[in-house]
Amino acid sequence: MLVFLLLGSLLVISADSVMRWEGVERLSRQYFSDVPPGSMPVSPGAFERRLVLPFSSMDARWWVLHTEEAIRDGSLRVRSTSLDNAPFGREVHWSSLLVWVLDTLAHFLGWESGRPAASCVADAALYAGPLLLAAAILLLGGLAAKRFGISAAGWFILVWITSVPLYLTFQAGEADHHGIVLTFLAGQSLCLLAGVAPDRYSRLLPFEVARRWFGLAGILGGLALWVSAATALPAILGCGLGALARAFLVRSEQRQYSSLWLVWSGCGALTGFLFYLVEYFPDHLGWRLEVNHPLYSLAWLGGGYVLQCASAVLRGESVLPRGCRLILLCLAFCAVLLPVLLILLRPGDTFWVADRFLLALHREYIQEIRSLWVTVRNSTSSLALLNYLAWPVFAVLSLVWLWWRRELSGMVRGALVLTVLPALVLQGLTFMQVRWASASLGLWAVVILAVVVASRCRTGAPVIVRWGLPLVAAVSILLALFPQLALSVTRSQMDFKAKFNPEDGSGLLVRDIAVRLVQSSPHSLPVVLSGPNSSTDLSYSAGIKTIGTLYWENMPGLKRAARIFSATDGEDARRLLIESGVTHIVLPAWDNFAEAYARLLRESGDAAGDVDIPFFRAIVEGRECPQWLRPLCYPIPTASGVDTKSVKIFAVMPDQGRFDSFFYRGVYHAEAGEYARAAAMFDLALAENPAHEEARRFRDWARSQAQ
Repeated sequence: MLVFLLLGSLLVISADSVMRWEGVERLSRQYFSDVPPGSMPVSPGAFERRLVLPFSSMDARWWVLHTEEAIRDGSLRVRSTSLDNAPFGREVHWSSLLVWVLDTLAHFLGWESGRPAASCVADAALYAGPLLLAAAILLLGGLAAKRFGISAAGWFILVWITSVPLYLTFQAGEADHHGIVLTFLAGQSLCLLAGVAPDRYSRLLPFEVARRWFGLAGILGGLALWVSAATALPAILGCGLGALARAFLVRSEQRQYSSLWLVWSGCGALTGFLFYLVEYFPDHLGWRLEVNHPLYSLAWLGGGYVLQCASAVLRGESVLPRGCRLILLCLAFCAVLLPVLLILLRPGDTFWVADRFLLALHREYIQEIRSLWVTVRNSTSSLALLNYLAWPVFAVLSLVWLWWRRELSGMVRGALVLTVLPALVLQGLTFMQVRWASASLGLWAVVILAVVVASRCRTGAPVIVRWGLPLVAAVSILLALFPQLALSVTRSQMDFKAKFNPEDGSGLLVRDIAVRLVQSSPHSLPVVLSGPNSSTDLSYSAGIKTIGTLYWENMPGLKRAARIFSATDGEDARRLLIESGVTHIVLPAWDNFAEAYARLLRESGDAAGDVDIPFFRAIVEGRECPQWLRPLCYPIPTASGVDTKSVKIFAVMPDQGRFDSFFYRGVYHAEAGEYARAAAMFDLALAENPAHEEARRFRDWARSQAQ
């Protein structure tokens, strides 16, 4: 049964990956412009990218851009980008590990195809997810098999790959750090379980063997801290809580076993600190606590000492520490509390994520920040709740079953508690923000591994493994993975003569707009003000500089974009646009953040503008166009699946005169098929310059078309 389920799920995953690769290739071959790519000169530093990544992989676009920059500069680290928060640029605090992975894959693809490595990074992003999933299965499955046997490892891998939200982080085209960090966190919990679970004779492992498992757990946790401190820290805290609960249940260990928690925290702290130096030493050291920082390593080390003392006290091994040990314990508590105090007391200097504007923006407009219930309610799939909760519910019911039978030893109960508490911590966070779901499911897979191990300790318990695990796995494969495959098949086989779905259509449109902008500005790179997702797509598609993307490092750019859209009059907006070096404004209806930006900025208390923001609303609605803005007509193909009037594009022309303003507005209306309005604009232009023959000729033509 296990072998059949494993082969079935791996077959589905492989087919899904192939279909997604085909779908991306089919989509990327579609072009709306009559001008072939590469046929016209583009701005210095710009390019014309062919590959359109899936809409869901917005972060992957920036991973591609950062990796390309690292390859061009010959650097192992990317600490800033000039494409965002124009004209100043912004810092980049993403871990370099995925950059190294994409760099390696790009060089391999370049060697295979004969192309430069930098031109293969986007292709590498398509393959990175499935390859990282294979690496995670080999790493974690190997550790589980080494300690618990091939059968238990097989069940663990099956839970891992049938957890759909977890698998989605590894899908083809979803090149991101989430899959990497959840692999390290699951590996940490698995190694802790390996260090505390009794052997086949219900005896505790020898101390030296347990210490090696705890040291490896610390190293994996330190790697997780390096990749994503925001995800790793709650899991590490959950492991600490599990250690305390286990110490209360297990009182028969030797005294030296309490020091294992210091081994775990020491290895984790050292790993986290070393990779902090890898990322930032010597030129970028700072106090950014949104990411890995030595203070977190120090807090982890202090927490390990606290756990060692608390475990000894809970087992009745000693009284409270005195003298030097008491001083060390107080210092350890201070180390644990120091990052929290800095975040609370100096958020503006150390923790931009706590900014009210960013919090409101992320909560309302980033899908992964929404609660689990909101995500399920808005999902188009009726199986969304099953995808998120099937395995956690099964794990909890299994634990209750085992606990109720009262046939387990204290060591087995302690192992179960140690694995379930970090999973419960991340599950609680998942209910608040769905972005924790993939990491929590990785930890629930370890809990189920612990259930499999515990079920072998008594004859009555294997019913869980014999019937429960296969049943839930089969349901997950049939009701979750197979619909995912069906969706991939549908998209990959789509008839592109018909309309695209809105997500695919919008991606193609933004790529087309980006290419047209860099072709129309062959001497200077455009700087575009647009919505957050469109800004990312514009940068990814053609190397265009933008202002506001949804990353905490870009808080100044986001607020500046909001202030521009909050401008109370045209002169104020013009001044802010000139200060930012904006050359174009692109406002797609599906990513029009003009009013949202302004509202969020006012609600956060950072600005006080007109509630109705009439200036930009009038521009978007076509009721007003100041002299310094030149509207550009963009005829959207009907095959795009997007409303043909849903994109507004303007060129910012600070020195444009009245004649040019009226003349080019006439051209805009003529290209849009609004011939009466075009003739009226040409009349106004002729009033400024009666001798202009081209304006007269255009006016006469527009009048004839209007009749």
